[in-house]
Amino acid sequence: MTSSRRRRPVRAAGALLIATLTVACYSYTPVESATLRDGTPAQVELTDQGAATLAGAIGPRGRAIQGIVRQVTDTAVTLSATTVLRRDGSEESWSGETVSVPRTLIASVGRKTLARGRTVAAVAAVAAAVALLVRSFTGGSNGGGTSGPIPTPQ
Repeated sequence: MTSSRRRRPVRAAGALLIATLTVACYSYTPVESATLRDGTPAQVELTDQGAATLAGAIGPRGRAIQGIVRQVTDTAVTLSATTVLRRDGSEESWSGETVSVPRTLIASVGRKTLARGRTVAAVAAVAAAVALLVRSFTGGSNGGGTSGPIPTPQ
């Protein structure tokens, strides 16, 4: 195998690792809705009454709305919706439609934050997989060649 052909899997593995590093695991940390600012990624959990009242706007069995905060007032939180979570566990992608949720229909609000532990674990797992992949294509640390004859016992 030529040197350039051996480097191809290494470059591909490196690109995969870099791509993985740009994707992180996130969670929604509970916050007071008054602390939300415009442009903040957030999730609004709905009360049962909220799900029923907003069914005409977000569809049936809505549990939560994820999106970007557009406005927070004394009476409502307005989001550019990116995802609607359903009570059956399914998710529906949205493309930024504006949804205003009256505070009386909100069970809780969460701000999107980096989940450090899960992100580190995911990156470590991918890095290990990449290392194994590179090793399998290059034949180990010596580039696939041999380091000399195997000594025979005397």
